Amino acid sequence: APETTVGLCVYMTTAATQFAMDTCLVCLEAVPRTSGRACGFCEKRVCASCLPGLTELDADGEADATNGDLRCPHCRASLIEGDLHRRALLIARYAPALSEGVVRDTVTLEDLIARLMQLCLPSHISAEHPEAVHIDVSTYYNEPAPVVAAAIAADAQYASMLQRVLKSDRRARQVRHALRRDPQDKGTVSTLCREYLELLTRVAGLVPESARGILEEVAQQGLKNEPDPARYEAAWRAALERRDGAAAPGGSGATGGSDEAPSGPSAGRRRRENDCDRGRERRVRD
Repeated sequence: APETTVGLCVYMTTAATQFAMDTCLVCLEAVPRTSGRACGFCEKRVCASCLPGLTELDADGEADATNGDLRCPHCRASLIEGDLHRRALLIARYAPALSEGVVRDTVTLEDLIARLMQLCLPSHISAEHPEAVHIDVSTYYNEPAPVVAAAIAADAQYASMLQRVLKSDRRARQVRHALRRDPQDKGTVSTLCREYLELLTRVAGLVPESARGILEEVAQQGLKNEPDPARYEAAWRAALERRDGAAAPGGSGATGGSDEAPSGPSAGRRRRENDCDRGRERRVRD
């Protein structure tokens, strides 16, 4: 059956990805492609054992413990920027109709949402479940929340993205001001999540359920602080397949087989022809 064949192909593709091996750039040991972290630019991988040992050096050649933006040991590109670059490539491949600017704003907004969730989640978990708190802001950042929030609010890339997505300089300033005023306010995150869902549904044409599925995947990876390109790709692929299936003839959006009255110029012509036929029938009976 076609469904069985498709399922078998998906299983074989997933299995091949899981058992494929790379070489760790640091220890040169074989490492599965689902383990460790790969650079989004050069695709070189660092295994999970070596990853915690990566650090940047300051101008004096000493370990720079305050620098949280690790760089790839091979190409020296930012690992965080590499994750966003890989996401942008995936979206462009699955949704080629989207412009480069829209794709870039999408992944930048995803990054901003994840960072704000990392800021506000620990405080709300602490308030609601004090006995179950195992994380705080220091899990994600090496500076206090107000310092992190001020840096995010002053970031030029975030600021320009917010102006384009919100379509208002005033609204963009309000979001940045709210972030400075209360870095752990969930209202700011909720506002950006709504804008993200609208971006996916209005511009990318995704159905709301699929857009929420992608947002949930972005949030989960952000809170775990572990990028997973395979899961992100699967979320986008499923969303676009659902969109295209709904738009295809015979899908949920098709009008075939409907009992509704026809519309358009041909509908008016048919109505006039039916009126004439009924008039002739009345004259024959008289």
